[in-house]
Amino acid sequence: MKKDLITILVLLVQYGLFGQQYIVEDFMNQMPLHGVAVEIPSKGITKWTNFDGEFSLEDLNLSGAEVLIFKLTGYKDYELPFSTLKAKVNLEKIENVLDEVVLSVSRWKQQKRELTQKVVSISSAERSFLQPQTSADLLQASGKVFVQKSQLGGGSPIIRGFATNRVLLVVDGVRMNNAIFRGGNIQNIISIDPFTVERTELSFGPNSLVYGSDAIGGVMNFYSKNAQVSNAEELQKRFGLNLRYSTANNERTVHFDHAYSRKKWSLWSSFSFSDFSDLKMGSRGLADYLRPTFVKKVNGQDVTVVNDDPRIQKFSGFSQIYTNHQLQYHPSENWKHSLGLYFSQTSDYPRYDRLLRPGTEENLRYGDWYYGPQKWLMFRWTQELHRDNTSYRWTNSYQNFEESRNERAFNDPILFSNRERVKAYQSSIDAEKKLEQNRLRYGLSLIYNQIFSEGKQVDLDTNISSAALSRYPDNSLWTSTGAYVSLDSQLMSRLRSQIGLRFNRNFLKANLENDLLSLPFSVTSLTNNAFTGNFGLNWTPERQLQLNLNLATGFREPNIDDVGKIFDSEPGSVVVPNPGLKPEYAYTVELGFTKQWNSKAVINVATYFTYLKDILIRRPFELDGATELLYKGVLSQIQAIQNGTFARVFGLEWSGNFQLSSRIKMSSNVTYTLGKEYGHDNSVSYSRHAPPLFSDLHIKYLNGRFLLDLSAVYNAEVPFERLALTERSKAFLYALDQNSNPFAPSWTTLNLRAQYRFKEGAYTFGVENVLDQRYRPYSSGISAAGRNFVLGYSRRF
Repeated sequence: MKKDLITILVLLVQYGLFGQQYIVEDFMNQMPLHGVAVEIPSKGITKWTNFDGEFSLEDLNLSGAEVLIFKLTGYKDYELPFSTLKAKVNLEKIENVLDEVVLSVSRWKQQKRELTQKVVSISSAERSFLQPQTSADLLQASGKVFVQKSQLGGGSPIIRGFATNRVLLVVDGVRMNNAIFRGGNIQNIISIDPFTVERTELSFGPNSLVYGSDAIGGVMNFYSKNAQVSNAEELQKRFGLNLRYSTANNERTVHFDHAYSRKKWSLWSSFSFSDFSDLKMGSRGLADYLRPTFVKKVNGQDVTVVNDDPRIQKFSGFSQIYTNHQLQYHPSENWKHSLGLYFSQTSDYPRYDRLLRPGTEENLRYGDWYYGPQKWLMFRWTQELHRDNTSYRWTNSYQNFEESRNERAFNDPILFSNRERVKAYQSSIDAEKKLEQNRLRYGLSLIYNQIFSEGKQVDLDTNISSAALSRYPDNSLWTSTGAYVSLDSQLMSRLRSQIGLRFNRNFLKANLENDLLSLPFSVTSLTNNAFTGNFGLNWTPERQLQLNLNLATGFREPNIDDVGKIFDSEPGSVVVPNPGLKPEYAYTVELGFTKQWNSKAVINVATYFTYLKDILIRRPFELDGATELLYKGVLSQIQAIQNGTFARVFGLEWSGNFQLSSRIKMSSNVTYTLGKEYGHDNSVSYSRHAPPLFSDLHIKYLNGRFLLDLSAVYNAEVPFERLALTERSKAFLYALDQNSNPFAPSWTTLNLRAQYRFKEGAYTFGVENVLDQRYRPYSSGISAAGRNFVLGYSRRF
């Protein structure tokens, strides 16, 4: 009897009859929800749930008729009188996709039903289930984005036929694109730790109105986790641990985070480490992708040796560390400060596709080709002020990027090294004013990049180093300033419009004088202006139906990589500076359709056409009438980045979600892209960054805290006739057709993933590429993983 009374007393305290303590949970899986806003309008007070989903109403003296409103992004608002409040409150996820709230399009919260362009979001829960090794893998697993990889330590997202410096990477409101983002494939996205990402949003099509240069194909926004500021005086603490192991590359990853929260402030910090061994490809497929030989040093000489297991992609492994710190300080409900500190660094990692390049006499071309550590440091300070019907956000940031390239030809003692460093400063002010049913938004931005570049060559036999050509002009500058204004209007009860204009001014200065290479120009400065705008209509004839039209322009200003780079694009070709460049412009028309049948089904279709004018493209070039020069001991054809004529890209995107039963769901994505580039000589070439048709199909089974997903992923063939001219010259990366021409075969994988969630964490198990297919995604330099077993464990303390 005494034991029963004690138990009852404990329950009474826990569930609030004495201390008025309550808990908010997810309706489907009964998991506690952190960061739920509990608004009490009658008292002008907002409470927040803690890390365990708990909140307290102690000392508020609420009457039975007073109303509480529960709000959390991704969930339906829930309203009830205090008299009906129970110890547990269940929130349901939003069933109407048009009610979902996104941030990325205007930098302010908007429901999807207010937008005129396509936006896709990936939640933290989805990321936890997908268990991606990098943020590039996270985008690829979404089924919405195609990702190219030149090496395991890479990932270059392709959106609507555009990639690299024609798509924009943004972290917590700060652009990662800098003045040396190139037209070739890049891997800066792997600097973002997927464990620290609370939410990812992908906006498709041009969004230069808000983000400026480079936002042509789309914008990838990554929002970091943080600890919600508490209403309580006492300090709240929470710790987290994540472990993951993958068999295909012997991945070992550990992530640790901790959070502290108190009234007016909170701190969230994390550390991650990943180590990847050489990647193993599948056993079933074409022999073209095998790695039969590799280069090894024997007695100081490069020797081509036989690979004991040709499925092991020798010298593809690397390691990486990340750390992320988020500090929130709220002096008042209307004034908020947010500070972020981010750092990531890789080990040296090989440029795997270059290690496959054939040389002479059945040897490989390179003895070494590797990137030095890729480092990224960012400090961000954001202030938000809400006053009456107007909100302001001021974001300031500093970033430091470091990267290097190191290459040595087969049995050549000379190692050429190029090291680059970029200091990037950014300041932006954005504002939103509510005008009844309308929204006026405007902003200013300033970007300043300083680029440092050096080159050297080292004789490994004597260890003597000397100067070599730098990749970029040292101590060069690139700045961009912009201003925009937009109006979101309610034209009729179910018809909205969005219209906006932006002006951008770009300035570039570089010293091209070089004692090691004679150029007909020494110092160049370049100033360009760009005007862009958009107009969109959004019609919702009924609550679960939306049709939208979007007319948008985007632009990309020439950067230091375009104007001043010196590098060998391929054996026998060298790219030289070209100071006579102007911006390229994109003009896009997009039609979208979204239809939902309650909780039974959702279909989204989008089609678009983009016209890209004055495209910046690599083509043959002359220096003082010469078409060739001697570069690194090789007589090479001269090339340069130039303004070409134009390109056209057409695409169709389809996605669907279907509730087959109370516990079984099916979802699918299909993306088709066709891009062509047109030359001055009336030549036509398929675009390098237009991927093949790709699609996926998922069948999910959900039973309480257990989730099972069976999926298939498909990529269509790219025949030789549709390969870009630049890809045809890389036959060693592709399979060969019956005419010995390179092509990218179609491929399909089957995958299985399961997760069991408990109150404090989850167990995850997956089998990727169940049938052990051997394949290489289009344009990639490394084959995909074979059958891969993934084990994940997460725990909160």
